Amino acid sequence: SADLSSTAHFLIRLRTIHPVLAVMASLYMMGSVWQSAAARPLGRRLARGLTILIVCQLVLGAVNVMLLAPVPVQLLHLLLADLVWVGYIMLAADSLAV
Repeated sequence: SADLSSTAHFLIRLRTIHPVLAVMASLYMMGSVWQSAAARPLGRRLARGLTILIVCQLVLGAVNVMLLAPVPVQLLHLLLADLVWVGYIMLAADSLAV
């Protein structure tokens, strides 16, 4: 209940909002990934890999919450976030190369 208090610091309140926003953004990203995957084989491979990374990120985020955020799991979660970003940029570059 302290997480939802109006007097709580915004980062504390973000702890409850972040999972909801993350799932919504992930679903949107997966839709846009497959929409932008060109007919080129590289685009399809990048889209498949990016989808796998996004699903792994969601699973690891849930594990992070269930284990009450141990530091090694947080670091893996951040690493996957970076890999998703790099994959998204690579897919965008491939789409623009068409």
